[in-house]
Amino acid sequence: MVEEKKGKEEENLRYKYIGFDVFSLKSKKFWKNAEEEKSYLEELKRRKEKGEREERDHSLVFVPVFSPVEKWVLSLTSFLMILSLFLPWFTFTRGGTVIRYNALQYLFNFGTLMTYSGLGGALLGILAVMFLLIILSSLLLGIFNLLTLYGKTNSEEGYLRKVKRSFRLNCTPFLLWLVAVTLSIIGIATPLASALGINQLKDSFNVVALVSISGYGLWISLGCWILNSVKANDL
Repeated sequence: MVEEKKGKEEENLRYKYIGFDVFSLKSKKFWKNAEEEKSYLEELKRRKEKGEREERDHSLVFVPVFSPVEKWVLSLTSFLMILSLFLPWFTFTRGGTVIRYNALQYLFNFGTLMTYSGLGGALLGILAVMFLLIILSSLLLGIFNLLTLYGKTNSEEGYLRKVKRSFRLNCTPFLLWLVAVTLSIIGIATPLASALGINQLKDSFNVVALVSISGYGLWISLGCWILNSVKANDL
């Protein structure tokens, strides 16, 4: 009988250890009083108005992906991706005259450019097509970024997923640019390009020539692609 009673006591003790009777069924109130809750909510509101992160103190349970300032910066870079199409992407010198082409002029004159690219062979034509794809992807992604940033979703989590997917695509024109740079590093023979009278085009087209004809519209776009792509990794 003694052993049976002892066994029951040990069984009951085991249940206490694993948590059945350790804590009471009634949970304590989180806030000490209503004043403490009000003070905390006012502090959160103040931080939000200042653009600070709204994370819980000493907690990694919830951390916002980006602040209003970061959203504004990403809006600016996306807008510049569209605006830069009206800025010079290519600058040539023919004799003493400087000729500037913006991205839209490149699109409208692509057929003529492909005809002239035949003077340099197939690789120069491929390079011309690469820049066509770069310009189109930059324009479409700039618009898509803005629509995503200011679009409506059912939840904050869904919104952040959409933004992440959108900004990940910004690496597309950047990767195309790297392919164009790689082709120019290899070097493209252009034995008849001198017939065009453009000072930057010699018997071969290389990375030095590519950099020399690149306008600030292209460099602005390049910076926007990189910034947006990097931000996508933080989301």
